[in-house]
Formats: sequence, structure tokens, C-alpha cells
Amino acid sequence: MKNKRSLCLILIAAVALAVIAFGAGQYLGAGHLSLDSDKDNFTFPWTKAHQTTVRKKLDAFDRADIHLDNTDITLQDGDDFAMVYHGPKGTCPTLTVTDGKLTAKAAKTAVGAHQDAELTLTIPRARAELKTLTLAADNGDITVEPAQTFRTLTLESQNGDIDIDACDGTTLKATTSNGDIDLESTAFTTAELTADNGDISAAPADSLARYTISAKTNTGDIDIGEREYNAGTIRVGSGDKTITAHTNTGDIDIEND
Repeated sequence: MKNKRSLCLILIAAVALAVIAFGAGQYLGAGHLSLDSDKDNFTFPWTKAHQTTVRKKLDAFDRADIHLDNTDITLQDGDDFAMVYHGPKGTCPTLTVTDGKLTAKAAKTAVGAHQDAELTLTIPRARAELKTLTLAADNGDITVEPAQTFRTLTLESQNGDIDIDACDGTTLKATTSNGDIDLESTAFTTAELTADNGDISAAPADSLARYTISAKTNTGDIDIGEREYNAGTIRVGSGDKTITAHTNTGDIDIEND
């Protein structure tokens, strides 16, 4: 009886180890080294076989509507309209430009919540005004750093930071549920900044005297220019441009560098 019991325990342990090994393999992704290429599209493995880098040139666009899960999104200057995707094998979204509008279709294989993925989009320098761009990441950071002019720029993240540097335009809407918002050397006619749980900082490229600023925080401090305020709702200035900043649990800092 003892021998049978021991044998059963050994079998159970072996099955459990096999299940764990299989799950780990599925998570990490088994694969072999490969190199695939076609016109303007190159895929090659990272040092880990389950990750790849995909590079692709894109047709010119002046509008974009990108929504991705568990992926950091970066928009920056470059020599061409192009994309670079880093992420787990088989998760690269399909990017398409139709009538000047860039869209993304998620791959059938989803990016896991604990896996790293990043999409970088490049726009040629000295590009004319871009029209309506929307970048949304359910779980990921969003970075916009091209020296470009946007008619309407909308950035949304559920769990991630939003960073905007050296760009200007008419309307900016930046929203994150859990993360910080940071603007450096920007100049938008209207900027709406909302961080449910996070800090908001803005350093306009032009003088604060040009702005009407509305700020609200429930549990943080507010600094505007050289003045400090306690938690609450305040309105400062009377300029023709507007900055609206709202956070539930975070600080707000708006000043010229």
C-alpha cells in the first residue's frame, strides 16, 4: 500500500511539474532564431527568443487613431514616416495608412499584462501641421517629443505616464487614470490635463502671462509660477490661452523653466 501511495505521489508531482513547465514555456514563448524580411519590413529576434523587433516604413499621414493594450507608445521625429515595434513574438499590430489616416489593428496574440511592448512612430522633421492624432494605451506610457504642430492631440492612458516635449498646436487633451502628466516646452492654445491619481507638471514654451489657468486637486499642492496654493480649486491669469489641470491625488506644478 505504501509503495502504491508513493508511486501516486510521484506521478502527481511529475504531472504538476510538467504543467508548470508548459505554462512557463507558453508565457516566455518557445521559438527558434529566424530572420524574416520583405519590402521595408524586417523582423529579427532579440536576445530572448520570445521577443522581436519589427521595423516598417509607413505612407505619409497627418491623422492617427491608435489604441493598444499593454504597450508603451512613443511619437518622435525621424527621417521618414515609420514604425518600430518591440514586443513578444506574434504581437505586433498591423498599422495601415488610408487617405492620410494611420490606424492600428491589434494582433490576434495579445500582449500580456506583465510583458514589455513598445511602439515607436516617427514623423519627418519640418512636417506641416498635423491634424487630429489620438494615441491611447490601456496599460502603458505615452511619449510625444517631435518638434511638430498639432491641430488636435489626444493622449489617453489607463495606467501609465504621459510625457510631451517641444511641440505646439491648437488643442491638447491628456488623460491618465494612474500616472503622471509632464509637459516641457509646449505651447497649445487649449490644454486639458487630467490625472486621477498622479502629479501634473507643465512648463509652457511661452510666458504664463498668456494663459488663463484653472487647477484643482483634492489632496495635493498647487504651484503656479512663484505662488503656492493648498488643495482645492483655483483660477489664475486672464490670457487668451488656457490650461486646465485636474488631479484627485497629486500635485500640480505650472511654471516657466
